[in-house]
Amino acid sequence: MSWFQAGIRSGTLIEVGRQQVTPRALVIAVRWPWGGGGFVFNQPIAISVQTDNGPARTRPILDVTLLAQLSFLWALIATSIAISWRRKHD
Repeated sequence: MSWFQAGIRSGTLIEVGRQQVTPRALVIAVRWPWGGGGFVFNQPIAISVQTDNGPARTRPILDVTLLAQLSFLWALIATSIAISWRRKHD
C-alpha cells in the first residue's frame, strides 16, 4: 500500500423509491510510512441517479461549507493586504 492515494470513489447504493442513488466523492488519503496513522480527506462531488425508465444521470453536489471556508480565507487575505498597504502609506 502506498503512502498517498487519490481518486474518485463511489459510496453505498441507496434505494429511494424507484430510484437508485450512488454518492461519489473525491478521496485523498495520506498514510504515515512508519506505521498506523495519517489522514483522509473526502470531498463530495456528485450523485449518480438511476431510474427504471432511463439512463443514469450524474448530478453535481455544491459544497456550501467549502465555499464558505474559501470565502473566509479570501476575505482574510484581502483584509491583511489592505492593512499592510495602509500601514505603508500612512
